[in-house]
Amino acid sequence: MNLTSFLLVSGLLLIAAVWLKRTGLGSGTPATYRMRALVSPAERSFLGVLEGVLGDRARVFTKVRIADVLQPDGVKGRDWWRAFNRISAKHFDFLVCRPDDLAVLCAIELDDASHSTEKRQARDRFVEEVCRSAGLPLLRQAARSSYRPESIRESIAELVPGLFAEPEKKQTASVEEGKCPRCTAALVQRRARKGQHAGKLFLACSNFPKCRYLKPLEEAGT
Repeated sequence: MNLTSFLLVSGLLLIAAVWLKRTGLGSGTPATYRMRALVSPAERSFLGVLEGVLGDRARVFTKVRIADVLQPDGVKGRDWWRAFNRISAKHFDFLVCRPDDLAVLCAIELDDASHSTEKRQARDRFVEEVCRSAGLPLLRQAARSSYRPESIRESIAELVPGLFAEPEKKQTASVEEGKCPRCTAALVQRRARKGQHAGKLFLACSNFPKCRYLKPLEEAGT
């Protein structure tokens, strides 16, 4: 072995020794661990309000890794792994999911004072772009000492249309009460004069022609 080769090997061994020492892999003493809180006090406070707003319409999960919800698309090989590594260590603060199949409805990021730093803002812009490309609605909520549930409800309703819609059974009740399920105007009884249903009775909205709701009387339960 010549001098150059000796110096190269010695340098590599020195680098390996330093790396093992820093990572703890080269020591015989195993690391110990301690418990830490799953969420911060600010996140726990917002979670309570969020669960109250959603009720049984959705389930909320916290600290979900982005890579467990989204994955790179349109790339392969090294490009796929490069894109995956960019999201593998990042998490959503909250995920709102359908209660039946746990399909993701939207993600929520709670922005505290740390989000004012340049590094954090760069991370936030990246996460926003990732969600935009995947079609995942993302709500950015400023951390506060107190929250207005109505405001949070409105913000989520804009991202997830229909989430707070009234159940279908209430529309049926409206028909039974003599109100149009579409516009709540009074329903009136009419008889078809023409066509294949000539002579049959049906319920029609009194707000016709603005509202064209109608239903055969025998299907309306009257």
